[in-house]
Amino acid sequence: MTNSMQPKISILIPSYNHAAFIEKAVRSVWEQNYKNLELVVVDDGSTDDSREILTKLAAMSPIEMVVVEQENAGICSALNRALDQSTGQIIGFLASDDIMLPDRLNEEVQHFESKSTLQVLYSNGQFQLDGKIFGDVHKKIKPYLKRGIVSTRNHLLSTAPGLYIQALLIKREFLLHLGGFDVETGSDDWSLNIRIFQSLQLQGEYVFLDRYDFLYRVHENQMHRANGFMKPMTRRVVRKYFSLENRSKFICQNYVKRAFGLCLQRRFKLAGCYLAKASYIGFENGFPLMCLMRFGFEFPGYFYRELMRKLKLK
Repeated sequence: MTNSMQPKISILIPSYNHAAFIEKAVRSVWEQNYKNLELVVVDDGSTDDSREILTKLAAMSPIEMVVVEQENAGICSALNRALDQSTGQIIGFLASDDIMLPDRLNEEVQHFESKSTLQVLYSNGQFQLDGKIFGDVHKKIKPYLKRGIVSTRNHLLSTAPGLYIQALLIKREFLLHLGGFDVETGSDDWSLNIRIFQSLQLQGEYVFLDRYDFLYRVHENQMHRANGFMKPMTRRVVRKYFSLENRSKFICQNYVKRAFGLCLQRRFKLAGCYLAKASYIGFENGFPLMCLMRFGFEFPGYFYRELMRKLKLK
């Protein structure tokens, strides 16, 4: 199939202070064997050497590559700007510190070509830490993706799942129909995925390919680890999209999670306060045993994994 017959794919990269990683991210897109491909990078006010590196890469790019610079406005603003600058019928994404694995796009595009109602395709990825590759980034949400639209939508509206846009291909028209990225919440993937599955309930289909297509780099300079970004963003998403019942459950879960963390620090009095808050919310909303028993079983495993992750990062 000639380039002109292939649907054009635009890969969007929002870049911010990842000078150490951005070149590898860009080159991983260059190395794709899909021919009708463009790369759009928006630098969101980096203060390191990212802009100089991107300018150099754009001048030597073997594929169509656009670099846009803007004042720092957040990841959602950068992604919307990249979307405006792109021209592809299908849109994909990559973080500026991640890696797209080779030979990804040809097979995925075939799904879009064979099924006109397909709007979205998700795949999978692995973690990368100090050169070691491990895990499954969609391990927790994978069972829901395999069950279907309603199951995935309900899961997205009851917890903070990891469903990464680096594993997403989406039709341009569908993404524009959804309104692009939600600048109000600042959530790049969670809020978009909620709106995707809400819309798919009305029309369209998705495909989940359980194969590894990208590497999620784990390091200290990740945006989601910086400046307490995740907590206010999570609150904004929960307020905007969750029902009152699911909002209460989510708050209850996080109080129990916080209590277990404090127990690990031997701060038992404060942990008791958080458990009391969880119990109060639970009784008010009719799910006290669910909150305390379910999460009592789940969170020891969660904290073991968190402790191991922190030890690796040291």
